[in-house]
Amino acid sequence: MLSKIVNKIKSMAIKFDCFDFNGYKPCDRNFLNNLDFCKNCKDYRQIKRHILIIQTGAMGDVLRSTAILRRLKTSFTKIYWATKYPEILEDAKNEKFLDVIFDINDLRNVFVILSYTFDIVYNFDKDVFSCALCKQVNAKKKIGYVIDDNVVKQVPSYTTQYYRGISQKYARENKKSYLQEIFEMCGFVYNNEDYIISYPQNIKQNNVITIGIKVGTGKMWKNREMSVQKIVNLINDIKNKMTCDVVLLGSHEDEDKINSILYNFGSDSVMKKISSTYKEFVYNIASCDIIITPVTLCMHISLGLKKPTIILNNIFFPNEFDLFDVGYLINVDRPCFGCYNRFCNTVNCLDSIPNDKIIEILLKEVRKYEIYKT
Repeated sequence: MLSKIVNKIKSMAIKFDCFDFNGYKPCDRNFLNNLDFCKNCKDYRQIKRHILIIQTGAMGDVLRSTAILRRLKTSFTKIYWATKYPEILEDAKNEKFLDVIFDINDLRNVFVILSYTFDIVYNFDKDVFSCALCKQVNAKKKIGYVIDDNVVKQVPSYTTQYYRGISQKYARENKKSYLQEIFEMCGFVYNNEDYIISYPQNIKQNNVITIGIKVGTGKMWKNREMSVQKIVNLINDIKNKMTCDVVLLGSHEDEDKINSILYNFGSDSVMKKISSTYKEFVYNIASCDIIITPVTLCMHISLGLKKPTIILNNIFFPNEFDLFDVGYLINVDRPCFGCYNRFCNTVNCLDSIPNDKIIEILLKEVRKYEIYKT
């Protein structure tokens, strides 16, 4: 009986390993061409390798990790990505670098992941949930972070990125960027591969240079924010040096702080752009010519869009960032630099960055637009 079933399936020529096969409804090609199962299908694309990427942590890390897809994706590789931020990966999927996005905010997708078998799973995230998921996934090979003996460890071997999370001295002396580290983890040499992000079209409405300033950094990272007074003083210094529009960028949770800043200016002097979605945030950043931002998702989007980006940094070591020849990193000059603290009750150290340093870089970029005040 079993042999008859096997022979029947063979006669149907069902291609279980095709990219378009799903098992619960005919694929588009089968439906449109009225095919007899998979017989005579000219569009058969065989999957030879299934790869799962786990990246559930910071939104900016998800975006910058998309660069690895440029090396992992081949015509015979099906790539799945487990994340809390599926919207960030839509561009990669639309550009055919990614096949399946698992939104693990819906825990049903975790059960789906655990029912699959992968050739390789990559976990770039030290988040405990990500490590636990990696531990449980069925995969022939695991690369990255897992839970082992109730702590986070790295398999199959330890790399620079793991050691950075153990030794502050090692982290301070490290010369590799985040992307160098994850490419190394995957066995590749990093060749300045870009993030995968689509540039919005037809967004510039005038010829006046627009400077965007990111106001907030989220509830969990207050240590990376500039104060209201710092931003007010910075805007005044910018306005005194050049002719430009200034736009305050943020989400709805930043709106009270943005309104406190706007209170010091006329309605036409400084504008605000509040984003409700990731796509809207990308559009608002793309509408600016130069971005001033702490280390946030805004920084990664701006760098991905190849915008001149002035990055104000206090808690991270500088070599972690890839600046793609458009970024300018200004670090605080304090003994506690690189503390990785989410909160600080001592001082707002970003406020200690001199406005002159920021203005110097702005003027360098503004010269390209030839709009100095006379």
